[in-house]
Amino acid sequence: MNNFISPKVAGICGIIAAVVSLSSIFIAISVSPWFTWTGSWLSDLGRTIFPSAVIFNNGLITAGILGVIFSIGIRRLKAFSGEQAEWGLAMLFLATLSLSFVGFYPVEAGMLHTLASFLFFVFSIFTLILMGNVLRKSHHGYGHFILLLGICSAVSFPFFFFERPWGMNAVVEMVSSVSMSVFILTYSIHILLSGRKPHS
Repeated sequence: MNNFISPKVAGICGIIAAVVSLSSIFIAISVSPWFTWTGSWLSDLGRTIFPSAVIFNNGLITAGILGVIFSIGIRRLKAFSGEQAEWGLAMLFLATLSLSFVGFYPVEAGMLHTLASFLFFVFSIFTLILMGNVLRKSHHGYGHFILLLGICSAVSFPFFFFERPWGMNAVVEMVSSVSMSVFILTYSIHILLSGRKPHS
């Protein structure tokens, strides 16, 4: 599979993955009048008893698969070097793979869904921090931006583990979800616009 993923394919898959991921969430919300940002989890949209489940779950599965292709593609670019970059690319692959499992195992799957969701958020944080730090060396401003997204995701992560009187369940989840989508989308666009290795 690695041999068939050109930079253009990787970039296109990345853009589609980011758009599908966010679109599936917001479309699912639009057909779910019961959903609230402070009282619901995003995963509630994937409960099979709701019409939103088909949109939400299939959207995440699709986005995750496309994200995996994107992660393999940018590794094939060989635009990054060093141990930190290797770890960052590995985290990206695992984060996108975990995203597909979040959709494949909806809330009713119990521990499998919880584990997939947990791993997605953890791998996303490490992806953004590691890749942001790597990108700072060649794309100073952009690297700092991605690193900032990773820090914001890391800061929001502890809020998953205790009850918040002000709510914000889905809001907390969206921090990492949007941050990962922004990274994948912007880097995919960069690949397509450059038409070559983004940097050495």
